[in-house]
Amino acid sequence: MRARAVAIIIDRSIPSVLLIHRWKDGREYYVLPGGKIEDGETPAEACAREALEETGLQVAVGPELISLVNLDRPEHYFLVDSFTGSLELGFPERDWQTPQNIYQLEWVPAHRFTQVNLFPVEIRPLVARCLQNL
Repeated sequence: MRARAVAIIIDRSIPSVLLIHRWKDGREYYVLPGGKIEDGETPAEACAREALEETGLQVAVGPELISLVNLDRPEHYFLVDSFTGSLELGFPERDWQTPQNIYQLEWVPAHRFTQVNLFPVEIRPLVARCLQNL
């Protein structure tokens, strides 16, 4: 199983974190943008590519904050230092949309972050700290 690279995209002006709000098979939850690391890519390169593909944002990838194993797959989490572009759900999530499988990009304000069901649960304290340290 391929490793994943994941972006923690923080908007310091609000402050908020960009999450993908998911409804799938009757379940509602949130995830961070990210995806598989392709052959020849570093985790940081994959993080930038996946962020662009999924959100439409060009990101400046900062430090890797943590790596962990989620569902038997290594995942690398990076803090995004800055971003440009227009927020727009991209490929392949846009093409996978059905009434039973919904993807919605959402800026979640820091004051509401503890109310969302972010997966994996192990990453919640780290994202909360990123939002507090603005």
